[in-house]
Amino acid sequence: MRQFKLTLVLLLLITISAAYATNQFISVQGQLKDSADDYIDTPTNLTFSIYSAPTGGTSLFSQTKELEFGPNGVFSADIGPITSSAVDFTTQKYLQIGVENSTGAVVNLTPRTNLTRSPFAYVAADVDAESNINMNNFNITGVTNFISNIINATTTIFNGVSYTWPGSDGSSGQTLTTSGSGTLSWSNR
Repeated sequence: MRQFKLTLVLLLLITISAAYATNQFISVQGQLKDSADDYIDTPTNLTFSIYSAPTGGTSLFSQTKELEFGPNGVFSADIGPITSSAVDFTTQKYLQIGVENSTGAVVNLTPRTNLTRSPFAYVAADVDAESNINMNNFNITGVTNFISNIINATTTIFNGVSYTWPGSDGSSGQTLTTSGSGTLSWSNR
């Protein structure tokens, strides 16, 4: 039976897009060798699974991808989309990588990889409030959906000061200024 070795060189690049939507993919890069310490250089199926425990348990998410390997067994894969309803990233999760061997059996590599803080950004995609969001002295009121309407908030309280936002967008070159009493407006400066 063929055994495999995996070196992860960079794991988990998750970004939040400019539109405040969360990227639902996890980027995984690594290097794969067989048991003879030879680099893998043929297309191979890898199975990426997410668990809530470092060993045992049931897979919360699983996806198999046929990957091409670069020089020295290097690979890159984007797994997903992974939604927060499928995997709750508010608690610790672990990535299991399985490699399909020449007989078609999947060999799970050990140990599982501890998913670092980046996946917790998925929680940001689910922030939704009816009228008030409090984030440590930063309150936004009048918001019906935080992600798509954050700019449409009518009032923001920051460090105890209440600011009223203008009713429309500014023009190119304008800056947001305050009247000194919390009313914000666009001005040419």
